[in-house]
Amino acid sequence: MPPPAFGWLRKIRVPHMSSQAETSTGTTDPLRISFEVRCPARHAFEVWTNGIATWWPANHSVSGEQGLDVVLEPRVGGRIFERTPTGQEHEWGEITL
Repeated sequence: MPPPAFGWLRKIRVPHMSSQAETSTGTTDPLRISFEVRCPARHAFEVWTNGIATWWPANHSVSGEQGLDVVLEPRVGGRIFERTPTGQEHEWGEITL
């Protein structure tokens, strides 16, 4: 099973995204998803995070561009960001554990 509640993700700031979960400071609550898979937790986590650009909707990004890459740097203090096809980067958050 994937790690519970993805506690490693600090709040994401997506400036133009409008959401009921958005606060007055422009941040949204952490993404929390739960489901069961039949594989070791480490493998599920690696597939989920390494393949994030394959399932993340472009309309839930800063640029809104199709073909963007979503990157999670796999370390404490690593960035979570989107990279557009032209190479522009927009930071979303930071890995906290």
